[in-house]
Amino acid sequence: MPTILRVYSNYQSNKMVVTVVEFIVKQLYILHRKPFILQMLGSVAPILDMDENAIYGDANKVSMNYAESSLL
Repeated sequence: MPTILRVYSNYQSNKMVVTVVEFIVKQLYILHRKPFILQMLGSVAPILDMDENAIYGDANKVSMNYAESSLL
């Protein structure tokens, strides 16, 4: 899941990538429901860039703007 979120956040301008990632997340959710949500939140939390006061963002973290839109 962290890799999928990084790809989603890095290629927001590519409509095909955005559509594919959203489809993957929706299908995984339909298949697994509650376990998927719990595992997704557990795996994504460490890579979210929560420091809003930083001048420069961390290149290894995902901006919260893109993370919010990918969640169901």
